[in-house]
Amino acid sequence: MKKVISALLAMFAIVAVSTSCSDEKVAVAGEGKVKLSMTVSDEVTVLGRSISNEELTSLQESCKIYVYSSKGLIRKYKGIDEVPSELWLVSGDYKAEAWAGDSVAASFDKKYYKGSTTFTVSPEKTAEANINCKIANVLASAKFDASVGEVLSDYKITIANTKGFLEFSNENADAKGYYMMPKGDTKLTYTITGTKVGGDTYVQTGEILDVKPAMEYALTIKFNSKEFDPVGGAWFKIVVDESAVEVNDEVVVTAAPRITANFDLSQPKSGEEGSFQKISIYASVVEQITAVELSGLNQIGFTSSDEISYLQMTEATKQELMAFGITIKCPLATNEYPEGDVRAAKITFSAELLNSLTNGTYPIVIKVTDNKGKYRIATFCIEVSNDAVKALQVEGYDVWATSATLRGTIVKEGTTGAGIEYRKVGGAWAKAYSDDSASFSLVVEGLEPGTSYEYRAFADNDGEGRAFTSSTVYTFVTESEEQLPNAGFEDWCQPSKAIIPAASEAEMFWDSGNHGSATMNKNITVSESTIKNSGNYSAKLQSQFVGLGIIGKFAAGNIFTGKYLATDGTDGVLGFGRPFSSRPKSLSGYVKYNPKAVDNINSEAESMGCVEGANDKGHIYVALLTDYTETYDGSTFPIVVQTKSSNRRLFDKNGSNVIAYGEWTSQEATCSDNTMTPFEITLTYKRTDVKPSAVLVVCSASYWGDYFAGGDGSVMYVDDFKFNY
Repeated sequence: MKKVISALLAMFAIVAVSTSCSDEKVAVAGEGKVKLSMTVSDEVTVLGRSISNEELTSLQESCKIYVYSSKGLIRKYKGIDEVPSELWLVSGDYKAEAWAGDSVAASFDKKYYKGSTTFTVSPEKTAEANINCKIANVLASAKFDASVGEVLSDYKITIANTKGFLEFSNENADAKGYYMMPKGDTKLTYTITGTKVGGDTYVQTGEILDVKPAMEYALTIKFNSKEFDPVGGAWFKIVVDESAVEVNDEVVVTAAPRITANFDLSQPKSGEEGSFQKISIYASVVEQITAVELSGLNQIGFTSSDEISYLQMTEATKQELMAFGITIKCPLATNEYPEGDVRAAKITFSAELLNSLTNGTYPIVIKVTDNKGKYRIATFCIEVSNDAVKALQVEGYDVWATSATLRGTIVKEGTTGAGIEYRKVGGAWAKAYSDDSASFSLVVEGLEPGTSYEYRAFADNDGEGRAFTSSTVYTFVTESEEQLPNAGFEDWCQPSKAIIPAASEAEMFWDSGNHGSATMNKNITVSESTIKNSGNYSAKLQSQFVGLGIIGKFAAGNIFTGKYLATDGTDGVLGFGRPFSSRPKSLSGYVKYNPKAVDNINSEAESMGCVEGANDKGHIYVALLTDYTETYDGSTFPIVVQTKSSNRRLFDKNGSNVIAYGEWTSQEATCSDNTMTPFEITLTYKRTDVKPSAVLVVCSASYWGDYFAGGDGSVMYVDDFKFNY
């Protein structure tokens, strides 16, 4: 091996606490405890480079850990925060597997790691299960010898597997490509292209056989006239240097502390005056607790201080706190760790303290910090109430345009016929009954959009034979039926060469690829007055080759909610998404589509399913998005799309900030006359615990337009978009 690549070792110390403070966790006969950790071996190009916060966060969120027994999968964790601080298993043999990163067919920056280990659990000692995840990608790089430039211009090499490809040139000479090989695919193919001195196109292809994960294949391209192949026309000799990815650097990453209880900490711990039992809350960390802080103590009667930090307190203050009714225990030494191992803490509020509180709500803030400076904050809320049943304040994401999820808890034993009654402010009350579970949720439907409602708890029997209605009334406002501006495509302007689907640039909500095509004096998206559903216009999206002679590119007719940000050579940079906060059930509208046979195609489009000579495909899709985090040249959007092949980044319907998605496609003409066909796209929500901050609607006359492929003359007309709630 000629080349040793310096590497980064990132250890996810997802470690089970070896010393439990919980006297309520008793090991069952035959059980044992597991210390679970995960090591990730990551290739880097500079010795000693620190891994960035963004990389660490991505690996922590994406890592998956599976634990198997002889009976199959028994534990599954997604992300560091899901891994328990204590992992108890029945004695026996086990296997653990782990994955981290992004499994992408071909990428310059997305890497993937996987690994496994076996371990044995017994009651006598804590089992050690370290899963060493090594890089699972095949790596490739390319270097052009100076001699190449003597015979070719605009040269590049494309290296591909059967699912993806990357382009290398002098512009990204130091780039490394990361390939996840599809099942059964054990070779990389390469294609060298360029322009000869006389102007002709040069192409040379080849293969790298039997490629393996965690190996880099460095290609050096040299011109050697003495070895010129007069038959095959191959001018260049390709030298492949195979090198193993090696690891020699280390950084430690730990999970944040965990704060748990045997009840839901996100909900108040409720009870009547004098009815409380003691309550214990548990904190655990990977290595060492350095601080356990409580605040909000004055309100429950501890007058010495409103805030305390237990490990820094004097012994006298600890005794005073204990006498008041709050006990904090941290084990400083055990048989397994005789030198001391502060990995866990138990915080107990005595029954006497809790039963001294009068009717009211008492929030206590708990903060736990570890020796890495990571911390976790939880608010423990004590609620003293004589109510038989209590409604909870509704979360914003539980309120939709025509429905809401209302929650409550039964406080008094024996309460039956419990539920929530609600009404439009000033209207008549309507009752929704629960199943009398201790904690319940009810979906009320048929609400009016953009309307204020109020609700309260009730019970037919408060446990003593009396009807009960809470005096506490909560309110919420349903979402509005938000619609897309210029949804009928009536407004158009042309401040420069590019036609814009808006009354003015200042009012622009929709945009198109016209800004790129207009540089060649063509607008691919325009208004249309003869084919429409209503009003004066529809939007006409026509795919076509844009250029002069053979110089140019195929451009798909398109329109989208967002902004065309820049033209990078002959490629576009687009900001996807516009502000939007409602959650519709579907998008409807009118479309007329007439596809042509695909006559502009390339290898990348072929790999994505495009077939030369087959009909083009029309595409309309809608997505609800969160997070304005991507920036280009001072503009921030939920998604920034770049179509340049060397750093291509397209919309991903499975992206982490996509909370809902739906689409319409067609490879057939919708109708033969000038009428338009109605369509409706149902939105499928993959997350309902968050509200959107942006909406994305994209229409394209050519499905593979992102890869500059499709049928010249394919045309789509769209009109009268409407969200349905």
